[in-house]
Amino acid sequence: MELAGGLLLGMVFMFSLLAFSPGEESVLSRFFAREWASIRRIQTASVVNIPLATPEKKSALTLTSPAFAHGGLIPTRFTCNGMEISPALSITGVPEEAQSLVLMMEDYWTVFNIPPTMRTIDEGKDPPGRGGRNLLGKTGYTAPCPLSGEHRSVFRLYALNKTLALKAGSTKKEILTAMEGSVLSVAELVGRYQHSPQ
Repeated sequence: MELAGGLLLGMVFMFSLLAFSPGEESVLSRFFAREWASIRRIQTASVVNIPLATPEKKSALTLTSPAFAHGGLIPTRFTCNGMEISPALSITGVPEEAQSLVLMMEDYWTVFNIPPTMRTIDEGKDPPGRGGRNLLGKTGYTAPCPLSGEHRSVFRLYALNKTLALKAGSTKKEILTAMEGSVLSVAELVGRYQHSPQ
């Protein structure tokens, strides 16, 4: 999304100004943390405000991981301090009328047009479907790597009543727009992680 891209470019510019200035590390860290939090607030607001296509139906869709509990700590191997691979995920309760699934891990990972029959996603693997572009302009999983403090990684799974007529590498904004009016159910899995500087 345009605003997030502008903020990211601003972060890079600020880094170039301060990277070789002694004593500015704490200022730089605070700046990055503040701007990154702002980007996440903008993106999260866009995600959670998508209305369900059938709001009268209670969601039974669930997304879990054998690697960590909802709200628990993400093992280091799935982060920038470890192997930087995606955790295994399990899916249950997909609505019978679902035509596709969309998986989003906030800034780091987006896959759409996942077959609705998908029930497990293996560790270190992308599910079948089309990869969307993440905040860093990449497709595929990017490991969480917070600059400071504890980071919440939010995985969201959407069941849709259609497949999305989008190409691989589409942005989150494009995917969210295409999903409007077609979300049958949503499931959420939250993991926590605190970066350890090397």
